[in-house]
Amino acid sequence: MHPGVAAATCDHAPMLGGIRKRLGSLLSMPRPGTPPEGDPARATVVYYFGDEPVAGVRQDFYWRTVELRLTDDPQGARTTTVETYLVRQAHQALRTGMDIPVRVKPGTRAIVGIDSEAFEAEVVAAAG
Repeated sequence: MHPGVAAATCDHAPMLGGIRKRLGSLLSMPRPGTPPEGDPARATVVYYFGDEPVAGVRQDFYWRTVELRLTDDPQGARTTTVETYLVRQAHQALRTGMDIPVRVKPGTRAIVGIDSEAFEAEVVAAAG
């Protein structure tokens, strides 16, 4: 093997490790249709960001990081940030201030995650 090729391969090894780590974290995020464990509740979207549609590229799911506050939280101060995938319609419908279904830990009422399946069903029902 040419010495330059071996050096180039070694130089990219840390980058590939980072890609594998990021891919692993993306694959562990909850998918629509598999709600997190816990009791159903409602939360208000405080802030969100994530994938944006790319012209000419079809995506079935979009990744979102969403900061949430329980709707019935009397103080309204405690927020939780969660990551999830949403189908296209739900991704496009998500807005700051929106009330969405989530799952919470029994007893502590700590937000576990977005109930993506329930949210998507609400979006479809509202659209049609």
